[in-house]
Amino acid sequence: MTPTITAPTVTGKKNNQIKVALKVKDFNAIQAMSLRLEFLKSVLTFKKAVFADKLTEASTPQFAATPIDDETMKFKISWSSLKPVTLKKNQVLAYLYFKCAKTEGETLLHWNNEVSKGNECVFAIVDKIPTALPDGPGNFVDGKVTVK
Repeated sequence: MTPTITAPTVTGKKNNQIKVALKVKDFNAIQAMSLRLEFLKSVLTFKKAVFADKLTEASTPQFAATPIDDETMKFKISWSSLKPVTLKKNQVLAYLYFKCAKTEGETLLHWNNEVSKGNECVFAIVDKIPTALPDGPGNFVDGKVTVK
């Protein structure tokens, strides 16, 4: 079964830091993932990510926030491990820390899995050969941040 990852709907205060918890379910014996989360840079500035202990103990996750165009930022998570990792239902995969804009605004936290035919958001098991798990839109649940 393919994991589901959910970004929350949260509210932050202008010019303050906000912590966004990415939660998972059905995260069983996963050995690799690649995820693309998009947000408006006029609303949020990415600061850092803190991953679940089980992920950091098994491997060192890689992440970066890179611009896609003039308005959108792409947050890319890449992680892999020789040792399979299982997380409990609703366990936090990672906390993302952002700085909120100085003005009010709103942005979707969008799992963009459309840009390369479903290859942007992928969970995999390795076993003998790497195998991407089949997924659908229901495996990647968008969130939203409102800055007030």
